[in-house]
Amino acid sequence: MKSVHFSAATIVLFSALFANAAPGQAIASSPPPTAVPAASVRLPETPAEHLAMSEEYTKKAAVYREEAAFHRKMLADYKAQVRPDPRQAFENTYVKKMRIHCEGYIKNADALAADAEKFAEYHRLRAGELKGK
Repeated sequence: MKSVHFSAATIVLFSALFANAAPGQAIASSPPPTAVPAASVRLPETPAEHLAMSEEYTKKAAVYREEAAFHRKMLADYKAQVRPDPRQAFENTYVKKMRIHCEGYIKNADALAADAEKFAEYHRLRAGELKGK
C-alpha cells in the first residue's frame, strides 16, 4: 500500500476549508430555496378569477406548443445540415446528440402544454359552476 504525504501547506488549506463545515454538510452548498409564504398564493374564488386563470393556462399551453415546434424545426434543420456519410451504418453522432436533446425537450413541452390545456379547461368549467351553469 502506498503512503500519502501531505505538505504542511496542504494540511493548512484543507483544515481551513473544513473548519466551518458541520459533519455531513456539503462544503460549497447553495443557499436553501426560499419558501413561498402561504399568504402570497391566492387561489381563484370567483368566476372571473377562474376565467382569468383559464386564460393564463391557455397562453402557457400556446407557449409550450411553440417551444415544441421550434425544437422540431431545429432538429429537422440540423439533420438537413449534417449530411449522412453513406459509409456509416449508424446515425451520425452529432445528429444523435441533437435528436436526443430535441426529442426530450419536445416530449416535455408537449406534456406541459397538455397539462396547461387541462388546467384551462378545469378553470373554465369551475367558472361555469360558480355562475350556476
